[in-house]
Amino acid sequence: MTQVAMTERLPPPVLKASARQLRLAMNALGLRDEIEEYVASQSRDVQDSWQWTTEFDMNHPFVIGCAEQLNKSEAELVALFTLAQGIE
Repeated sequence: MTQVAMTERLPPPVLKASARQLRLAMNALGLRDEIEEYVASQSRDVQDSWQWTTEFDMNHPFVIGCAEQLNKSEAELVALFTLAQGIE
């Protein structure tokens, strides 16, 4: 077994949350309306992804694209998913 040098970066953990967890976290952070408005202005494929995806991965292109369009930082995205994962 090799040890990772302190200067090497480990990949960040994959943050996932159910659709319910994510929406409740958005409510708590006051982001839900902004995100819903963005999704409503997008293609049917984006709307379907939002409506029918049961688990969201923070690194999925849909999530990253939404965050970029809404000028959300990586730190804000991590905070959202971290909060969502804590919701039962």
